[in-house]
Amino acid sequence: MTVLAGIRCNDGFIVAADTAVTFGDTVFRDRKVDYYKGGDFTVVVACAGDLAYAKMASQAIQEAIAHLNKPTTADIKLSVSNVLTHVYEKYIFPLWSARGSDYDGVFELIVAIQAQNEFEVLATSRTAVYSIERYHFAGSGAPIAQHLAERYLRSRSEQHMTIPTAIAVHVVQQFFDIVKISAPGVGRDTEIIAWRNSPDADRFFTPPPQMQDWLWALEENLKYAIWEALDRPGAPDGMLQGLIEKIGSLLRAVHKHGQEDRNIGARAVRFTGRDKGEWRMQSLAD
Repeated sequence: MTVLAGIRCNDGFIVAADTAVTFGDTVFRDRKVDYYKGGDFTVVVACAGDLAYAKMASQAIQEAIAHLNKPTTADIKLSVSNVLTHVYEKYIFPLWSARGSDYDGVFELIVAIQAQNEFEVLATSRTAVYSIERYHFAGSGAPIAQHLAERYLRSRSEQHMTIPTAIAVHVVQQFFDIVKISAPGVGRDTEIIAWRNSPDADRFFTPPPQMQDWLWALEENLKYAIWEALDRPGAPDGMLQGLIEKIGSLLRAVHKHGQEDRNIGARAVRFTGRDKGEWRMQSLAD
């Protein structure tokens, strides 16, 4: 089972995926998130479904964009669409005809793009490509992730997520940890690519060791909020709102102290989360 996540914040984006790949009864680890940095663009592609075809499409997207001269986000979106059409028409649709099924080779992508001081997060469904406003989930674990997000991440008044990307990435970390518990087929490590649109935006950080008590409180509150959403889907929003506000306060405290001595000034970072809950942060090329 796979879960991909794409989050669009006001000051950047987040793309995340688990690393469990199922082949029959065997589950192994493989990377599902690709990061491409050109001279004046950034593209992040997360893959779900048939990983071979998804990876082929991801690499073809990189090659197509590399030939563009100063691409805009619209140019990159068109390239993604052209690649999907080519892959499905040349490889997957003939496979369906040969086998008499319409699911062999199917894959989904979440594509985050930045170019010309603009950024977007895209989702795909077969040959369709569309922009998302707040968040999107893909893969076989998407229904449970979407259900949780509707109760926890939704915002009725804002077009995009209003919390900074540097803080939202820690929500996503905890979110994936809990989804793995709720959906046992989602597993192995979690990989997250986060990008902020300005050097002045809040910096990415990892909490210092002395803040483990705060992180424990954060995780416990998030677990409780998610279990409320799962077990009591008709519960009043106010019941969850109090938990969400408490989680927000903890994240702001973590962020304040994390900025002091464990922050990274890079605009793009990779977080890798182990099964034991340990998270590592690595700068990516700007």
